[in-house]
This record gives sequence, structure tokens and C-alpha cells, in this order.
Amino acid sequence: MSVSGGDVTVPAPKGLDLSHAKPVVDRVLALLGDGTRPSCPLVIGVSAAQGAGKTTLTNWLVAELASQGVRAVAVSIDDFYLTHAEQLEVKARHPGNRLFEQRGAPGTHDVALGVATIRALMTHPRSTGAVGGDSSQCTLVPRYEKSLFSGRGDRLPREQWTAVNGALDVILFEGWCLGFRPVSGEQAPSETPDPAGQMVPVDAYLAGFEAWHKLLDLLVVIEVPDIEWIVAWRLESERRLREAKGTGMTEEETHDYISRFACMHRAYFPALYSSPFPYCSALHFVANRDRTFAIKS
Repeated sequence: MSVSGGDVTVPAPKGLDLSHAKPVVDRVLALLGDGTRPSCPLVIGVSAAQGAGKTTLTNWLVAELASQGVRAVAVSIDDFYLTHAEQLEVKARHPGNRLFEQRGAPGTHDVALGVATIRALMTHPRSTGAVGGDSSQCTLVPRYEKSLFSGRGDRLPREQWTAVNGALDVILFEGWCLGFRPVSGEQAPSETPDPAGQMVPVDAYLAGFEAWHKLLDLLVVIEVPDIEWIVAWRLESERRLREAKGTGMTEEETHDYISRFACMHRAYFPALYSSPFPYCSALHFVANRDRTFAIKS
């Protein structure tokens, strides 16, 4: 597999020890070996809170799987955010709803584009001996630049999308709200603090995520025990973005960004952490403050 037109993956920092993620590699290799989707790439979902290290993990997994002779590509749910102009339209449709004032919540993603992209990647031939498929196959993966519009972000032009060429064994699909399911009718209002009713349309948009969930062969879930860790991690991420790109959200804007999604954390993460995932098997971990994690007992 070759990649052109931009990076699908960003190499993890040299010397970074992610040996605690070895169980993920073992499970993926087992799925490849047991005949699951024998003629097309596996789709492995990775779900964790904002700033928990999903991108670092998937990039490490790409390199680790390559060392085992397995060709993988990392794709982020973030790259399927609506364009900046489309996000402004969503904001206008939901006046006064803080969850739609900028990207992040269900309703600010182009789910159809994401499904079409992943399905296109799934048509690539496997490198591990599968018969059929065109080894010259190419799929363009959208790219989203978060630093544009003072940190509000925008999708890059198509000519800057990433071209994924050739054989492919695993698609690593990561996102902070991947695995979320609607809670309407399942939780009393007192259990989901949302006095302004802002989450009602979010729940409706979230039903569309089923199209993504049905593509998964495995969902890796990293549970974060303390919401304050999410705040600290996101501050670190935005600081690095400002240092690298010269633009991005300020510390005050980052605090505001995280606070507006607190109701979603309380509503959706408990079910993701404790209930069976109905679309595929799941591998559950619990994070530590330093972003390492261990299998959930």
C-alpha cells in the first residue's frame, strides 16, 4: 500500500512506549486469522474521549501491524466533519444550542461521506493472500484542518485529500463519539442533565451513526474515569496545535469547547463503558492519567 496527497498517519513520537496496547494488536491478528471478512479489509473502531490519544494509538497500531506484515490505514471521524460553511448552516438551524455552535457533536459530521469512504477502502484487496481485487485501486480520504478559521476548522479541498493505493488489510477508524447510541426514552431527564433540551437534536442525529457502527468488526473502547483528565488533555492538544500551526483555540476557548460537551459525556459514555455493543465485539480498556491504559477487569 502506498499513500500520497497528504499523511493518513502521523508517526508517533520516537521512543513512545505503547506496549500496553499490545492486546489490540493480538485481537486484530486473531480476527485476520479466523476468516473474518476473508476477502476485504477489517474495520476496527477506536473510541475514547477527546485528547485521550486515539490518533497516537492508531498511528502506533499502523506501524506495529506493519511489523507483522499487516497493512493498515488510520482514518479519523474528524476528517468527516462538515465543511465550515455547512457547519454554519447547522448552527443557524439550531439557534441558541451551544452543541451546534462549532464542530464536535453528532450533526456536525458528514456521515454519508464517511460511510462511502470506508466502503471504498473495504473494496481494496487484502495483502494477505485474498483472491481478486485490483492491486492498483485508489481511494481518496478527506482531510480536515482544525487550525483554519481560528480553530473552528474546515475540510481541505479535494486535491489535498489523501490517496490510499493498493492492498489493505485493516482500516483503523477512530473517533471520540464512535460507539455512542441514542438515549431517548432510556434515561430520565434527571439522569441526563440537559435543562435547555440541547441534546434532543443530538440524539436524533446520533441515530445516523448506526451506518458507521454496522461497518465495524471490532470496537476498541478506552474508558476515561475522570472528566478533568479530558480537559487537561485537550488543553495539551490545542497548545501543540498552536505551536505547530501558529493558530488554533486559545486556552479559554478550549475550556469553553470542552464544557459545552459535558452533558454528552454524562449521557453517552456510561452506556458505552458498561453495556454490550450490539454491532460487533468490543475490547475494553481503562485509561490512566498519563494516557496509558489496561484491560478492563
